[in-house]
Amino acid sequence: MPNLTGDPADHTTESLNDGMTGSCLCGAIKVTVTQQDLFTKPSGHTCHCKNCRQFTGSAFATVLMVPKENVELSDPKRYLKSYTDNDTASGDALRRSFCSNCGSSVGEFVDEESDEKNVFLNTGIFPRIPTPAFELFTKHRHGWVEQVQGAAQHDFLRKPFKT
Repeated sequence: MPNLTGDPADHTTESLNDGMTGSCLCGAIKVTVTQQDLFTKPSGHTCHCKNCRQFTGSAFATVLMVPKENVELSDPKRYLKSYTDNDTASGDALRRSFCSNCGSSVGEFVDEESDEKNVFLNTGIFPRIPTPAFELFTKHRHGWVEQVQGAAQHDFLRKPFKT
């Protein structure tokens, strides 16, 4: 599996068919996704809610949704820290995880008691990502941000999350 750094165009979707590895900015935390045909269809979503914008430090979050069993996290220095966000539209507590060394947002994880079977990985850790399948909280989208062509549009939280 390639170590993804640099220009997304340097990494063909064919080379990533079995999965990919990304990392936080300092490289201390690595996340490997093993999922067949990752780039054959849209996957994941963008979210325009206030909480996701604040967590990512961007105009919106782009998230890769992956079954828990397809994600391997490597954090030998134990830099991964989490903030529990209890003020979510779903009412489910969301563990927003980040690298305590470089500050990169890594992903959102739900509590073990949750029925959610997916991990939500912030796509900024991967230099090549699939097209999002849908967008959430589109009524909160900044006026200058265009909708993702072909992605389903939702003014609210869409549950269950399915691509």
